Amino acid sequence: MPKTNEEKKKYRKEKQFASDRRAAPKKGFIYVVSNPAWTEWSKIGLCTQAPTSRLLNYQTMSPLRDYKMEKYLPVDDVRKGEAKMFDILVEAGYEKQHEWFKIKPADACNLLYVLREALLK
Repeated sequence: MPKTNEEKKKYRKEKQFASDRRAAPKKGFIYVVSNPAWTEWSKIGLCTQAPTSRLLNYQTMSPLRDYKMEKYLPVDDVRKGEAKMFDILVEAGYEKQHEWFKIKPADACNLLYVLREALLK
């Protein structure tokens, strides 16, 4: 913990910088991922890198490498986009388990169009 006034000032400045970076909108993608082991469930997430790169992260969790990137939507603010997509799904009555929703992948993909329209308003 900083002790001198100069250290405290530097600490507050660094903390504010980190907070500003997290709060700043980041462009990226809202995506729908599926796995044939759970045909009734879809993973809804965000990424700021290429969606295909994000998919590779999932593949390391499956010995069958069978996750599939169903669809993705480019957005200007990934946090806002993901939160809105979660709201759309919850308001529509879909069961939620963390970032997984009990919705068929095709239906989740269709809701990305609803998300796009909601973000344009």
